[in-house]
Amino acid sequence: MTPRVQVEMGDVAAWANRTLESLGAEFDARIQGILRDDVRAQFAKGGEPAWQPLAPSTVRAKRAAGYPRLNRRGLVPVSALQNGQFAPANKLMMTMALYSSWTDSRDPNHVATAEEGAISIGSSLAYAAVHQHGATINHPNVFGTGRSATIRVPARPLVVTDRAAREIAGVVTSSLTEGN
Repeated sequence: MTPRVQVEMGDVAAWANRTLESLGAEFDARIQGILRDDVRAQFAKGGEPAWQPLAPSTVRAKRAAGYPRLNRRGLVPVSALQNGQFAPANKLMMTMALYSSWTDSRDPNHVATAEEGAISIGSSLAYAAVHQHGATINHPNVFGTGRSATIRVPARPLVVTDRAAREIAGVVTSSLTEGN
C-alpha cells in the first residue's frame, strides 16, 4: 500500500464557504455590484443571449403612447439606449422602472440578499417575474387604449453571464488567498 496524504474536496469546499461567509457585508456588496453591472450590460444589449424582439403591435402601441420618453432635461437617458438605439422597439425599458429596480441599490424595489451561501439581486416589481419567466396575461387596458387583450409575454431573463461569473470567480479567489 502506497502511503499518501489526501484531501477531501468536500472539506475544502466547506472551508471556502466558511471563509467567504466570514467576509461579511463588504464582500457581499462587491458581488452584488458585479451582478448589477452585469444586468446593466444585459439591458444595454437587449439580453444575453438576445431577448426575443417585441411584437410589431407592441412597438406600435409604445410609439403611439409616446415611448420612449426623454428625461426631465429633454435628453436621451444613456441607460435607456439598447444596442445604441433609443427606440420603441427597446425591450423592458418603457418607463425605466424595471431597469432601475434591478440596477440601482437605492431603488425601493431593488432586492439584494446574501444568505445560505447565495448572493443575489432582484426586483420586487410585480411584473419583473413576468419578464423573467414569461407569462400569459389577460390585460384589461393595453397601453392605455381601453382595449383588452390576452397577451403572451415571452421570457426575457436576466442571467449571470460568463463575463460576470469570471469576475466573481476572481473576487472569490482573491478573497480566499488574500483575505480581502
